[in-house]
Amino acid sequence: MASQRPWAEMRQTLHQLRRSLSALSSRTPQDFSFRRLPDGQLRVYFLSARTGSENQLCYVDVAPDAASENAKLPWQQVFDPTFQCVRYGSRSSRAEQLQLERKRVVGCGITEYSLHRASGKFIFTAGNSVYHVTDDSSRGTVAFPYEIPSSRGQPRLNPTICPSNPDLMAYVEDGDIWVASTRTDVDVRLTFSHQEDEALSAGFPSYVMQEEFSRFVGFWWAPTSSDGVYRILYEEVDETHVEVLYLNTAQEGGEPEAIRYPRAGSTNASSALKLLEFRLDPAQGVTAVTRRHLHTPLASMFPWMEYLVRVGWLDEQFVHCQLLDRSQCRLDLVLVPVALFVSDEPVPGPPPSAAVQLLLSSQTDVWINVHDTFHVIPTSDPDQICFLWMDDSSGYTHLYLVTAQISRQPGPRATGQPPMTSKVPLTSGQWNVDNKHVWVSEKHGVVFFQGSRDTPVERHLYVTSFVQPGRVQQLTQPGFYHNALLNEDCTALVTVLSNLATPPSCQVWHVHAGGAGGDVQLVPAGLIMEPCSFEPPRWLPQLHKCRSAGGGESLYCMVYPPAGYVPGRRYPTVVNVYGGPQVQVVANTFKGYRNLRNHILAAEGYCVVCIDSRGSHNRGTKFEGHIKNRMGTVEIQDQVDALHQLSDLLGIIDLSRVAVQGWSYGGYLSLMALAQRPDVFKLAVPGAPVVSWGLYDTGYTERYMDLPCRNPCGYEAGSVLSYANQFPSEPNRLLIFHGLMDENVHFFHTQQLISALIRAGKPYQLQVYPNERHSLRALESSEHYELTLLNFLNNYL
Repeated sequence: MASQRPWAEMRQTLHQLRRSLSALSSRTPQDFSFRRLPDGQLRVYFLSARTGSENQLCYVDVAPDAASENAKLPWQQVFDPTFQCVRYGSRSSRAEQLQLERKRVVGCGITEYSLHRASGKFIFTAGNSVYHVTDDSSRGTVAFPYEIPSSRGQPRLNPTICPSNPDLMAYVEDGDIWVASTRTDVDVRLTFSHQEDEALSAGFPSYVMQEEFSRFVGFWWAPTSSDGVYRILYEEVDETHVEVLYLNTAQEGGEPEAIRYPRAGSTNASSALKLLEFRLDPAQGVTAVTRRHLHTPLASMFPWMEYLVRVGWLDEQFVHCQLLDRSQCRLDLVLVPVALFVSDEPVPGPPPSAAVQLLLSSQTDVWINVHDTFHVIPTSDPDQICFLWMDDSSGYTHLYLVTAQISRQPGPRATGQPPMTSKVPLTSGQWNVDNKHVWVSEKHGVVFFQGSRDTPVERHLYVTSFVQPGRVQQLTQPGFYHNALLNEDCTALVTVLSNLATPPSCQVWHVHAGGAGGDVQLVPAGLIMEPCSFEPPRWLPQLHKCRSAGGGESLYCMVYPPAGYVPGRRYPTVVNVYGGPQVQVVANTFKGYRNLRNHILAAEGYCVVCIDSRGSHNRGTKFEGHIKNRMGTVEIQDQVDALHQLSDLLGIIDLSRVAVQGWSYGGYLSLMALAQRPDVFKLAVPGAPVVSWGLYDTGYTERYMDLPCRNPCGYEAGSVLSYANQFPSEPNRLLIFHGLMDENVHFFHTQQLISALIRAGKPYQLQVYPNERHSLRALESSEHYELTLLNFLNNYL
């Protein structure tokens, strides 16, 4: 048992550790964008809490001939530092809070912005207000943000600048799309979906689309307006048949918070793709608004479709869509002609004869990981389309160059097999290409991407040729984990890099492409941020590799030795588990503020172990698909096997004093670990745990577990409730944490668990956070959680 320490003393130690780790991470630049100034300089914009705790919009300038690896580039703020507004930093609205939860955005101040590169105009939100500002600093002008007025007091979500006219912006307010002119300060409502039916909304995706498919916008400006007509493609979401759940609220006299949440096996929201058109009159007012819908809805053309997962413009003639079935084993990429959108006002005449064209169809017996890669490569043949694509058909995520025939002439709707003429792999092997970003230099015939070719615990930037495919060149320094971003013409690169022993740094590079098949050269242009000098704690984590049962698969692990570690002595150990799909915990990155709880435990004398068991991310479909249809029944064995191997290897783990703790899926596995292997795990500390997959949402659950009606045994075996009688009968072995307003894993999960434990006569402890959602965002809540966790471990481990 660890030495007992007074609560106040632990709190003081925690404050000191929090301050030191916060100082290392809060300055790290994020959310980069680029703009080439008239004098040829490259301006790199980013967000950072350089001073204080609030993010500011900053920039550095890079000369075209700058070449220095160690020169520090001076930071500037985009706008006047005296800028203040009444509501700046005020508490976000409920709608904004929920969207930040979906995006996993942390921090305060400016959390996102939209840039129009040609004009240097920005749109950003602060508090509950929307501002615009134009960066004129190259002309010696100090920029000052202006609030875009609104008398309605409603939050304005996803404000986005029109690509063809920076004076226009669109946003979603109270379930409908509005457009505003920053020149006239006048806004106009373009849709009336939500006004007419509370279950309908325009331009804003459903909960499942945001949470499980990472699509956070539901409207898309047309990139050009050659005929003077501005167009916005949008999704109308119908939640009429989606179950309404009510979240408890801690506000005195407050009404329960209603949320549309489709549980596994229940009815999802449905989507309809629609189109807005309008013009501007001489006074810049919005006029001639036309609302259009597809003559034949996508759901009728593709009756198997359940999810509209990706949407975008190909050109003024076509839009592209990715359609996914309910089991998430089939995805079709289609082109939809703009001519198929007909006016909501009936117009005499024959129906449109344009064709919806199927470009590509993917099918799997595991599940499809949706991605954002669809980049069209221009060709001289108007009846041919060539594009970059990404899929897992080889067992790993790789890039492909796909060529297909299309028709720009009117005709019947396309049916049958996609007209794909070739699919050429640009990458291959037993490693994954990162599915978030690719950057294409059409001039040089190359594509840049991130991936994990040599080791899954590092990420690097690579380049390959789509003119002469096959060769892959690594561009970033080995021994580090890189987050890279290139500018639009692939002439400049920013990378944030770190490893377990080195805090993040940020560097700018000039990119010199050598043409198809030629090497790409990176020339250092300066440092945006050098690594912070810090006294490394004695518990910096170390990477290790173990094997799954039978020696089949490598399992990567990370171990934080306890403070004051003495070789040959064994220590109480905490397994910090996640273990679920889409997440990789073990990586060669600096473990800063986001890993504060691991640092706290190590500082207090505990050995901390993290294991990426089979089912976790970035190891290919076989490794991740190990949990298909059997979540909760196979992960614990990998955790136990790796724990015992680490104990033998390091001689530091006391196997008689092991606790397991985690949040969300990690909370679920913490419960399963205590129920299934109480002989290994002495304590379990789950946070916001799933207890039954039948209570969780459709998009996530059915991807991995299929529909409940098709996998009843899997749902029963994967339910913590099925193991209630197997929990220990000794007190002080289970401590549960949960936010009362959790909109992701609802508190109902914990209620069901408690009821089952009471029926089984099993002891437990519960800590509720009345004002918290799925993440503990309030500093005082996080601190209370950490102290309660420490106190529990100190007393009983």
